[in-house]
Amino acid sequence: MDKLSIEVVPAGEGIRILRLEGPLTLRGLAEFQSIVRDGEEPITIVNLSKVPFMDSAGLGALMGMHTSSQKLGRKYAVVGASDRVRVLFGVAGIENILVTYDTVENAKTALTEPRA
Repeated sequence: MDKLSIEVVPAGEGIRILRLEGPLTLRGLAEFQSIVRDGEEPITIVNLSKVPFMDSAGLGALMGMHTSSQKLGRKYAVVGASDRVRVLFGVAGIENILVTYDTVENAKTALTEPRA
């Protein structure tokens, strides 16, 4: 599969899930960035479980989402990254910058817990 498809799924009050399928590369970047930018929910979860690989442009888009979330006071998580994608996070030195969880449920729980 060469084309990226993105499904936006409402997941409860103030939460949306972006289900990506296919490679997150320069080819699908504009659509991904537009969808991320247009969301007004305070929590966005990006499900990468069906993303076999990404290039530096895809990596940059995730970092852009991280930066804009911080500026806007929103929360986000990246979930379901394959081993190949996790290696890319490590090589790029962002594995400790991106907010990542193994599953959507883990992310929802962590991001909606009230802070003490």
